[in-house]
Amino acid sequence: MLKIVLKYGIISIVTFFVINCNGQRLHYINQFVVWCDKAENVIHEGALKENVKIEKLNISGHDCLYLVTDMSKPKGIKTAEQDTDTVEKLKTELKVKKVEQLEYKERITKTLDTQWSNLWHLNGAVSPSLKVQEAWNLGYNGSGITIAVVDDGVEITHTDLDANMKNGSHYDYVSNDADPDPRDGNDHGTRCSGLIVAEANNNECTVGVAYGAKVIGVRLLSSSGTTDLDESKSLSHQRSVVDIYTNSWGPPDGYGYFEPGSLTKAELLNGVTLGRSGKGAIFTWAAGNGYKSDNCNADGYVNSIYTIGVTSLDSTGVPAFYSEVCAAALATTYGGTSTSRYLYSTGQSDGCVSDLQGTSFSTPVAAGIIALALQANPNLNWRDVQHLIVLTSKKYSLTDSDYSWQLNGANKYVHPRLGFGLMNAEDMVKYSSNWTQVPSQIIFQSSTSSPNLYISAPSTASVSDSITIGSSCSIVYLEHVQIQISFQSQSMGHVELTLTSPSGTNSYLMTKRYQDFRVSGSYTWTFMTVQHWGEAPQGQWNLKMVINYNWYSGNLYTWKLILYGTQTDPLPNIDACSVTPCTSGQNCTGNNYEYKCTGGSNESKGSNDTGGYSSTTIAAIAGGTFGAFIVICVGIGCILKAKAGTGKVASKTDASDSYA
Repeated sequence: MLKIVLKYGIISIVTFFVINCNGQRLHYINQFVVWCDKAENVIHEGALKENVKIEKLNISGHDCLYLVTDMSKPKGIKTAEQDTDTVEKLKTELKVKKVEQLEYKERITKTLDTQWSNLWHLNGAVSPSLKVQEAWNLGYNGSGITIAVVDDGVEITHTDLDANMKNGSHYDYVSNDADPDPRDGNDHGTRCSGLIVAEANNNECTVGVAYGAKVIGVRLLSSSGTTDLDESKSLSHQRSVVDIYTNSWGPPDGYGYFEPGSLTKAELLNGVTLGRSGKGAIFTWAAGNGYKSDNCNADGYVNSIYTIGVTSLDSTGVPAFYSEVCAAALATTYGGTSTSRYLYSTGQSDGCVSDLQGTSFSTPVAAGIIALALQANPNLNWRDVQHLIVLTSKKYSLTDSDYSWQLNGANKYVHPRLGFGLMNAEDMVKYSSNWTQVPSQIIFQSSTSSPNLYISAPSTASVSDSITIGSSCSIVYLEHVQIQISFQSQSMGHVELTLTSPSGTNSYLMTKRYQDFRVSGSYTWTFMTVQHWGEAPQGQWNLKMVINYNWYSGNLYTWKLILYGTQTDPLPNIDACSVTPCTSGQNCTGNNYEYKCTGGSNESKGSNDTGGYSSTTIAAIAGGTFGAFIVICVGIGCILKAKAGTGKVASKTDASDSYA
C-alpha cells in the first residue's frame, strides 16, 4: 500500500509541477494523469469505462505519462470559489477510477474463490507476507510455465484444477499408463497441485500461487514403494516441456542415511544440463518433517546441489514444529500447522480440504513462486533461480527458540532451520525481469584429510580437524559446499558434525537424531550446506565431530571439501553491502541486512533489520505519504483494498501422511 502511494504520489506531484512549468496546466476537473505502465494495461482489460479518453502527454523527460479524460463529466475552468468544491468532488469521483486502474488485476484473481478469506498464506492475514498478491498485481500468474507434480497422482478432472492441467502429458509410472489419477483415496498430489495452480475467479475452493501455469501429473508413489528406475523416469518426464519438477516426498524421517540411486542421480544432473533447452530444469524438494530431532542432511535428495530444499514456517512467524535442522535448505514458505493455522487446498473427488501441514505443502508454494519468476524471465537458468532465492528471501523478525540467525561472511542472514528466510514473490519477479545471468560455475576439490581421530568413551567427547584452502582455488564467491566424510560411531544418533568456514559461519551438518540412538555404523557420506553462500573460501575450514553421550566411542576417518562458486561477482551492484558503512557516514541497505547510520559520520552501528525498509526508504515513505495527501488535493484519490470472498469448506481428518 505504502509503496503504491509512494510511487504514484511522487509521480503525480512531479507531473503536476512539470505540467505547470511547461505552460500546460490542466483546467478540467474530469482529467487526471497516470503512469503509462498501468494505463496501457487497464485500457485493454476494460477496467475503465467506454467514455474515458486516453491521450499520451508529450512532455520533455516524461514520455511515459497519460492524460485520462472522463468524457461523462462536464469540463470547466476552475475559479478560486470552486476550488473547495472541486477538491471534494475529485476525492469521490477519481478515487473509483484509481482503484480500477491500480487494483483491477488483484481484484479479479481472488474475490470469487470461495476460500479466499481462509488463504492466510496469500491474502495478507499474516505478516510477514510472501508478497504473492504484489507479484500478481505486476501482471504475473505463472502463464507459460509448466510444472510436473511428482507424487501419488493428481486428480486432473478436479473442477478447481482441470483448466490448468496440461492434457496429453500426464503419466502413471506405477501402472505404466497415461492416467495419473490417484488410487486408494490418496490425494496428496492433488493437494500439492491446488497450492500451485488452483483456478482463479471460478467460484471454487481456492486459488494457486501460479494460477496461470500448467501442471503435469506424474504418479510415482504408491504403497509398493519406488524404484530407482521409476524415480529417474519421473524426474525426466517430458523434459522438453517441464520447467519445474516439484517433489513433496523422500526417505523416512528421523533415522538412517538415504540417497538417490545412480539412475536418479544421473537424471538430476541431466535435468539441470539438458532441461529447459539447456537452461536447466528446476527441482524443488520438501526438506522433511522430522522435527528438531532430525536433520535433512541425511536425505540425499534434499542435499543435492541440483535441488532446492524448502522448509516450513508457521503462521506465527516461527519455524513449523516439524521443520528439521537443514543446512541444505535455501528458504522457507508457510507450511501450515495444527498448532497455529492449517493450509487450504484441493482434495479428492472435487473436494476442498482445510487440514494441510508439512513441508510437503511449503514446497509447491515455493514452486509456484518460482513459476512467477520464470514467467518474468524465461531465460533464467537453474543457478540463476537459486541465486534469486538467496537474494530475495528475508529474515524479517522471524525467531526460533532453539537456533539463532547468523550473519555469514557475505553479510547474508542465514538460519539452521529457515535457510535464508521467507521467500518474497514480488522481489523475485522484479529482479527476474532485469536479471543478468550469473557467471559460469567453478568446482574446486580440496585434498583429502585423513586425521583418523578417535573419540574414546568416556574420556573424549569430541575431535576436530581443519583443511586450509589457498590461492590455488579461484572461487571468490561460494555457492554450495559439499563435505565428503568417512566416520563411525557406536550410536549414530548421538553424532554431531559442525563445519566452520574461514569467516566463522557454522553449518550444522548433523545434529542429534533420537531414532538412531542405538544404531551403530560406519558411513561415507556427502553432506551439503548453502549457509556459506557468497563467502570467500580461502582460509581455514574446521570440522568438529561430537558424540554427545560419553558412553559411546567413534572415529573421524577422512574428509574433504568440494566447493562450488564463481570467480567474479554473480550479482554486481545488486547484492553488495559494506560491513561497517557508518565509518564512512553512509547507510547500507542490503537484501537480508540493513545498517542505519545515526549521529556522527564515524558512529558504527550493528545490524538493524527493519523488515525490508532502510531508513532512507522509511523517510521516503513518510514523504510520499505527505505528498500523497497533497496529490489528493489536486485530483488523485486514495487506493481501496478489494474485499475478499468468503465461504465454507468441509474439513478432512487425515492421518499424518508419510510424505514430506
